[in-house]
Amino acid sequence: MSLFKHAPSPREVALEAWRRNGRGHAGESFEPWYAMLHDDIVVWMPTGPFRGETRGIAAVRGIYDAIAQAAPRLVYEEPLRVTQSGDTVTIEFDDHGAIAGVAYRNRIAASYDVRGDKIAAYREYFGDIDPAIMRMMNPDWSKPDARTAAEMTDAAIRHRTVTVGAVDLHVAELGEGPPVVLVHGFPQHWLMWRGLMRALAANGFRAIAYDQRGMGGSTITPDGYDKRTLAHDLAGLMDALDIPAASIIGYDHGGGTALAFAFEHPQRTTRLAVLEYAPPGFGYEYGLQPTRNWQSWQLAFFTQPDVAVQFIMGKERDLLAWYFWHWSANPDAIDQADFEAYVRQLQKPGALRGGFSHFAAVFDDTELFKAYAATKIAAPVLAIGGARAAASFVETAMRALATDVEGHIVADCGHWIADEQPEALAALVLAFLKR
Repeated sequence: MSLFKHAPSPREVALEAWRRNGRGHAGESFEPWYAMLHDDIVVWMPTGPFRGETRGIAAVRGIYDAIAQAAPRLVYEEPLRVTQSGDTVTIEFDDHGAIAGVAYRNRIAASYDVRGDKIAAYREYFGDIDPAIMRMMNPDWSKPDARTAAEMTDAAIRHRTVTVGAVDLHVAELGEGPPVVLVHGFPQHWLMWRGLMRALAANGFRAIAYDQRGMGGSTITPDGYDKRTLAHDLAGLMDALDIPAASIIGYDHGGGTALAFAFEHPQRTTRLAVLEYAPPGFGYEYGLQPTRNWQSWQLAFFTQPDVAVQFIMGKERDLLAWYFWHWSANPDAIDQADFEAYVRQLQKPGALRGGFSHFAAVFDDTELFKAYAATKIAAPVLAIGGARAAASFVETAMRALATDVEGHIVADCGHWIADEQPEALAALVLAFLKR
């Protein structure tokens, strides 16, 4: 079933969204979002700092009027991307323009559940906007006028979508030089690598962070979540970016993807870094076994994604609050804006199942990595664990699978290394890449 018989124009997307969702509400299963339609442009805005039915519509209307005055027409880039996964149809398009002379870029998507006739809209990225304009659009907005060097660098991150077979992969890039591909885990997406991307770019590397299938801004597919398939996604991405070989850094389940890529494509793996991951058959399986004060119960629960979705849908925020609290040495290390971005991504139709499917592939992955172990990885390998999380498990696993392993345990750190100890992580990675 498809909503459109042809690739729709932005106006058609807007009109269809408005027809299906006349009050601008996303439905009970999702964080409230509001949309205002004016002429042939559509702006999606989260309730965010003005959450609530009573103020939401009025606030969005004020925001929309301000945008309409400063930028009467948003210019959309073709082609639109229309994908379908089961009963979910996702339509994505990019826009760029200027508000009060300040340029911005944005990626907009509307995801439709054709069974329930519901719509969810989300922002994947909103570029640099002058604080005075933001306050004009929303008086409650309190971002300071002064922008840090990090914020200015973030505005330089280049976003695009790359098609690999039947999957569209969202890609973020920063810097020029030898390529370093960053592979995220669950429940995060490319955003978790932002700090390391800045460090890599400042040291002469091209940082490439992409969203794995089923997560972030990439296609949510019904299957294909085993690590071999995910490694082939990565290889296809590198082909599309004309990268013959690269250093690969993988975190959490992204570490499994990176590891599988190194086995499948040894000639394309310059260096390999694995963070907070030991593959099934080499340590991961211990987390599946119930123990007193069992902190890794989700590894087992998510192997049944349909059941997990049934219990967790609508409670995505609670799930992530638990995740970032129990698996960190410093729960406050996760930036609140980043937390909200992760919540929004998980609230998209099909996103929970897509993320859980990475866990459900553990049984296929166990056989895969045991077969891989017959041949050792020859490329240099960096193994990093947080002292209050995987710790030495990562290095132990990598020594069973590779011949040249450098291991480190990051002190005062839990599972979220890139957030909890960004400077320590950058120092270890840069030293490894330059050695």
